[in-house]
Amino acid sequence: MAFKKGDRILLIGAHKLVGIVGEDIGSHLGVVDTKKLPGKKEGTVVKTHLGKRFMAITPTVIDIVTSMRRGPHEILPKDAS
Repeated sequence: MAFKKGDRILLIGAHKLVGIVGEDIGSHLGVVDTKKLPGKKEGTVVKTHLGKRFMAITPTVIDIVTSMRRGPHEILPKDAS
C-alpha cells in the first residue's frame, strides 16, 4: 500500500516517531522530510537531515495511542496533601 498525503506514519529507527505524511517530523535525531513519501510503499527507508535512518510503515492503533501526550488530570484532596 502506498502512502498518500495526510496519512499517519510510523517511523521506526533508534526511536519510534508518529506523524503525518507531508509534514516534517522532528526529534533529537534530526528532522525527517515526509513530503517525498507520497507514492512510496511501506517499508521505505528515509533519512533525517543528520543521516539517521528510519523505516516508514503504517501505525497500528496501539502505536498511535502510546505516542499521545498525557493531558492534565484533576487532583483529589487525598493526593494534594
